[in-house]
Amino acid sequence: AAPSFDLVVTDFGESKLYSATQEGYTTRNRGTEYIKSPEMLTVANASSKERATYDRRKKMGANKASDVWGAACVLYEVLTGDYLFFDEDWIRFFIRVTGASPEDLIPPERLAPLQQLPGGKHLIDFFKNALIRDP
Repeated sequence: AAPSFDLVVTDFGESKLYSATQEGYTTRNRGTEYIKSPEMLTVANASSKERATYDRRKKMGANKASDVWGAACVLYEVLTGDYLFFDEDWIRFFIRVTGASPEDLIPPERLAPLQQLPGGKHLIDFFKNALIRDP
């Protein structure tokens, strides 16, 4: 039997409409820590003129790619009931998300529950393609 309800996942608290893609960057840190993209986790440094890497010509911060990252993290949570990147040690979490090699981004123990689901291989491919640092 069909469920008697509809599931809707939304988050429009920070939505904005930009007239040009190059304007679509934010340096405001928003969201749930374990769902934030690497760009959002490091956004505090994005506009710091004191940093040696500052370049006023380069757009810095989080953009719509961070929304893809967040949506993938929420989908993982819906499918498994767990945060994809949760770690008791916040520093270890931060390093994994912002700096680990692509092969180390999603630990094998986090992929295991997806393999048990119908289409598990395709789900794993989806997550590996959706969760790309600095796209």
